[in-house]
Amino acid sequence: MRFSRATFVVLFTAFFCTHPVTAQDAGAKTPGNKPPQWIWIDKTAHEKETIYLRKSFELIAEVKSGLLSAACDNTVTVFVNGQKVLQHDNWNTAAVADVAKLLVKGKNVIAAECYNGDGPGGFLLQLKTGSGSEAMPTLISDASWNVSREAPEEWRDAAFDASGWKKAVSLGELGVAPWGNIALNATAPSATPASELNVLPGFKVELLYSVPKASQGSWVSMTPDHKGRLIVSDQDGSLYRVTPGVSSQETRVEKINLEIGHSQGMLYAHGALYVVVNGNAAQGSGLYRLRDTNDDDEYDELKLLKKFEGGGEHGPHAVRLGPDGALYVIAGNFTKPPEGYDPLSPLRNFAEDQLLKRNPDGNGFATGVMAPGGWIAKTDADGQRWELHCAGFRNPYDFDFNADGEMFTFDADMEWDTGTPWYRPTRV
Repeated sequence: MRFSRATFVVLFTAFFCTHPVTAQDAGAKTPGNKPPQWIWIDKTAHEKETIYLRKSFELIAEVKSGLLSAACDNTVTVFVNGQKVLQHDNWNTAAVADVAKLLVKGKNVIAAECYNGDGPGGFLLQLKTGSGSEAMPTLISDASWNVSREAPEEWRDAAFDASGWKKAVSLGELGVAPWGNIALNATAPSATPASELNVLPGFKVELLYSVPKASQGSWVSMTPDHKGRLIVSDQDGSLYRVTPGVSSQETRVEKINLEIGHSQGMLYAHGALYVVVNGNAAQGSGLYRLRDTNDDDEYDELKLLKKFEGGGEHGPHAVRLGPDGALYVIAGNFTKPPEGYDPLSPLRNFAEDQLLKRNPDGNGFATGVMAPGGWIAKTDADGQRWELHCAGFRNPYDFDFNADGEMFTFDADMEWDTGTPWYRPTRV
């Protein structure tokens, strides 16, 4: 039976101290001496309550590793030195993030935004230390943490003065009711090792980067830029620029600091980055163009070229460069064709040709979706003139051109229709 309660669990491995420590101090505070405590702003949490928690600490040396994991019964967002490292809403398991690169010698801060829907609210954190093979002090959540119901924009930063905040209330050590012993993951999840992948003779696979899902989400779109770097998008988050390194440890990942993301299709062409948004980022679903106008290697201009009506799993997807230099965009059948497309487009005069009485899906899926269905449209570099190139798809995600300029795409099936007389399988 699942009880409704806000529970925040964090396991954070790093090298820290709340004050400069000596070797004797470190030996007296080795990891595991004291269990972390459940803390909150009061003994009893309120319904639909958001609280902000902070703990400042100092590092007297550079860390070799830093592992942070969190779980929450409702939602929690954790920041290290102002950078978001994870967001989690499952109290049964702990999300894990490697944060070693965010920790600095000197003053650091862990900040957590916790939300309680109803029932009990609690926050649990354990920060272990490790520098090379040597065990270092451990920080735990306890009544020394600062907490507030309101926080200014800079509350996540290490330099923020939280002296006006109140001290947290301890609800008991790990294992206390109603939460019990929440499992804390010991290692961060990572991608499948390259050595475990089977490839044809003559091919070699290298792991460039293991995406920390808790902080960088699920990457669903990617394109190379003009310098050979990769621009990627979190399905429900930001854009990132990836500079591959010789090893996964040397690969550099930078967040693109523009209010755009949620992209399921990207293309670098005509000196710009084109982004198909499928979600709530920027101004919602549509085709956008990002440019670097002052040659400082940072995108500073964001422009919506065409708004799309539709979204979700069957929303707008990929954008490709055609052999004619034009841009081509593909979308699923929950997305209407771009408004104002040329009436003399290659695809026109489509209609619902029907010989027999309509038999809509018994589950009610897409029963109101009519022609033209999923589509591919063509536009210029400025997104001014649009043509409807072809349509009739269910939910194609991507497409491409061969050396002869022929276009290929892969359409999806209706999984639960498998085995029925009307089932249409996946097809190219």
